[in-house]
Amino acid sequence: MNNSESSWASLINSIENTRDPRALYFKPTCVVAVCNLLDSGIDSIEALPAAKVVEEFDRLVSKVFPKKSGQGWMPMWHLMRDGAWICKKNGTPTQRDIFKIGKPRSKSETLKAVDTIDCTGQFRTLWRSEKSRQQLKTMMCNLLLTELDADANLMGEFLSALNETVKGQVTDQDLELISGGQATAVENYAKYRVHTRIERSTSIPKEVKRLQGYSCLACGFNFETAYGELGKNYIEAHHVVPVSVSAGQEKQVNFLDDFLVLCANCHKMIHRLGEPWTRDRLDDLKAVLGVKVGRN
Repeated sequence: MNNSESSWASLINSIENTRDPRALYFKPTCVVAVCNLLDSGIDSIEALPAAKVVEEFDRLVSKVFPKKSGQGWMPMWHLMRDGAWICKKNGTPTQRDIFKIGKPRSKSETLKAVDTIDCTGQFRTLWRSEKSRQQLKTMMCNLLLTELDADANLMGEFLSALNETVKGQVTDQDLELISGGQATAVENYAKYRVHTRIERSTSIPKEVKRLQGYSCLACGFNFETAYGELGKNYIEAHHVVPVSVSAGQEKQVNFLDDFLVLCANCHKMIHRLGEPWTRDRLDDLKAVLGVKVGRN
């Protein structure tokens, strides 16, 4: 963990431990929304318009859970408790007692009492750094992907694809290209998206993992064995041929031949091995590790 990631640690820990179990993806998605706005370069961390934060959250969520969009005001307000920022009205911090029950009950009530968020607290240096914001987005995605919660996983998959593909300002076209919904198992590299089954009930990576198992094919590491219930059913799916190499194509993929299930470390290392992009790279990685080579 580098210095920036370490500095974000208290925020990550607080977010992880103070989320509503009914909406685990709300706070992480709101953080990503703020990062997106700052990446666009149109606003300052001292007075980021609250309405834009809510709008960006709703824009992201609507691509995965349309019925949940319109609720960005909730995590924006509650993230104050995590120290992410301070909600203000006319430059003055908004106090909880302004609301009858100590918290807002609607979007209109929130935006009436909050017109900006101020990120110049303990994380101000990190908020100002594009590199640190990118790290924060990655950590928010990882938090969602490792949850034992289907909705959080789906939102994490979507935000991860967005994070890996789009750098800088996120347009509506970007969201449309990355979100999916067709009843096929086709990866459209021309549009940088993965089509999922109807209502996003599953995904290509999940089917790959179901068929190939949850132990790393290179080193044998199993997350459940190491982490118990937290690591159950977790592993990463590696494209044998990188998405970037297949840009401009649309092709049918085979869940067994076109992917390898790997732990996070081996996943990174197999990419570093580079070409040729074939399953033989698994044997090469095993040789590096000193593992007896055998076809899986």
